[in-house]
Amino acid sequence: EEGASRVSTVATFPYTVKKSNLQTMTLNSSASGSGGKGWTWIAHDIALGLGVQQLFGDVTAVTRILSQDKETIRDSQYGLVGTLEPLEPAVSYKVESTGASVPVEGAAFNPSNTTSIEKGWSWIGFPLSQPVNVAEVLADGVATQGDMIVGQGGFTTYGDNGWTGDLTYVTPGLGYLYFNAGSPKDLRLNTSTAFTPVSKSPSRSSDAPWRPDRYAYPSVMPVVAEVVR
Repeated sequence: EEGASRVSTVATFPYTVKKSNLQTMTLNSSASGSGGKGWTWIAHDIALGLGVQQLFGDVTAVTRILSQDKETIRDSQYGLVGTLEPLEPAVSYKVESTGASVPVEGAAFNPSNTTSIEKGWSWIGFPLSQPVNVAEVLADGVATQGDMIVGQGGFTTYGDNGWTGDLTYVTPGLGYLYFNAGSPKDLRLNTSTAFTPVSKSPSRSSDAPWRPDRYAYPSVMPVVAEVVR
């Protein structure tokens, strides 16, 4: 019948809309970067996404934002210009800045939603309420041999013994790169169990005459090496 409702079934979803857990996005500067500019890999959990102008338009410390295939830069005359819009939840971005704290507010993304990823690299975030051990963050059966998670402070690979590497937990608000060694799949987070409290490793000291600056460059290169004695 014309004008009649076309809805035949009403579905009920067991999810309560919540406020975002991410209240402030911290952007890092770099002592060794040009003009003190540093790079921060970010992600957010705002369900409807965030406009680039809305988030960074008035934050003059931000000079460049990269996604996996788009870019926005700050022009001295026109402000932020580029093709990157909007910033989606559960996706990571690389932001160049001289350091800033950016407030974030909105309804939280449902972490039980899946993210489809192709074979190879994907820029992702983990929209959870707390830092979570790498071994627990993904649903059972998602990770396959050769998969890798890379953050600005370390990386981990998946093999016969599970996840192995110096990246032991992931943090909401930070961005990561996920390498899918197999065929395209849905990246599902573990939302069915209580998480083990994260044990943060103490800062490592070094006698080297140089100090690494993780924020000086937009990219990192993970290396797995075998030491032969």
